[in-house]
Amino acid sequence: MKSRKRLGIWMDNAHAHLKEYHREVVEIANVDSDEIEKPAKSHLVKGESSLHNMEQPLQTEFYKSIAREILEFNDVLLFGPAEAKTELFNLLKDDQLYANIKFNIQNSGPLSDKQERAVIKTYFK
Repeated sequence: MKSRKRLGIWMDNAHAHLKEYHREVVEIANVDSDEIEKPAKSHLVKGESSLHNMEQPLQTEFYKSIAREILEFNDVLLFGPAEAKTELFNLLKDDQLYANIKFNIQNSGPLSDKQERAVIKTYFK
């Protein structure tokens, strides 16, 4: 029987800490929204509406970066303080590539690395 690959992702709107669980928690990646290429300032149009329209594709790109990492796992725990985890889940739930992956969403506040590992270990035990 093939073992299940388990992934815990703590995330907010700007950062994601991806940690695999297999008896122990091992960090596999960090994804930061500030690593995604932003448009040059000369292309920015003033106004809150324009700024929001510029940020949406960046947020989607942030989620897609995380989504690529999720593909090789069977069981994924999404947790963190913001709505980003729910937004990511909503982006993936109708995509057939993710149909066989079990997702669970939990709320949590900002956590240290040690606390993140404890949440993941407790969930997957």
